[in-house]
Amino acid sequence: MFVMSELGDRIKQGRENAGRMSQDALAHAIGVSRAAVAQWESKKDNNTKPSIENLVKIAESLELNIEWLITGNGSMQKGSAAD
Repeated sequence: MFVMSELGDRIKQGRENAGRMSQDALAHAIGVSRAAVAQWESKKDNNTKPSIENLVKIAESLELNIEWLITGNGSMQKGSAAD
């Protein structure tokens, strides 16, 4: 099980690593509202989390290692040597 604030931190870190992508740009890329992305990243609303489908879309859109996105383990970037 993962702590939502940590997942939110990883989503934000992934966005920032992807050329400082905005919440709006990520939302558009994965087909959700900007408010949904903001809720996932928020430390105040730990009850809101992305679905598995949206986690996969986030990882693909930001070229992130899905294991890192979900658990914080492994390398951040998809396809790096530590995968």
